[in-house]
Amino acid sequence: MAFSEEVQLQAMDRAGWRCECVRDLCATHYLTRCPSTISMVTAVFVRKKQTVLGDPDKLSNCEVLCQYCGANAAMDEFKPTY
Repeated sequence: MAFSEEVQLQAMDRAGWRCECVRDLCATHYLTRCPSTISMVTAVFVRKKQTVLGDPDKLSNCEVLCQYCGANAAMDEFKPTY
């Protein structure tokens, strides 16, 4: 289930229309917030944690990322843990 347009707009407002990523795997902003500004067209909306099937996607579980950080987050999600 995707985030509703209402939740997406609320998340963008919360983020100040900037990427919210602070992951250490993003080389452009190691351990600081990503400086990228984003729009509704370029934003990637990701779940902070998996939800139960059928649960509504809420603002509290929505993270707004730029496309670069969104791609890194997707790769990190599938990284094996040893």
